[in-house]
Amino acid sequence: MNSLPLFDLPTASLRKREGMSRAADNSALFLARIRAVARGIAEFGGHVTSDDLRHHAKHLDLVPHHKNVWGCVFAGGEWEPCGYVKSKLVSNHGRVIRMWRLKEDS
Repeated sequence: MNSLPLFDLPTASLRKREGMSRAADNSALFLARIRAVARGIAEFGGHVTSDDLRHHAKHLDLVPHHKNVWGCVFAGGEWEPCGYVKSKLVSNHGRVIRMWRLKEDS
């Protein structure tokens, strides 16, 4: 039986960081390549979304080892959120996703 508390933000945040770290460690090459794509899109158009990256990844035949790796793409100090848009990815069912831009000092 699970002994974790149901509601505990510090524990939830810690587990998120641990999971993202594991995912990133196992996908360093994928993350380096898709982040380069993200930088290019953001430099050209001002912002980028996960939908943009999934579109380019499909055409570049870039596949992460696990679907959770997508959550690591914008982690770190290089990016900042700059808005929201509805996802066009069918499996996302039109949910709202973030738009990201490169930080000015990056």
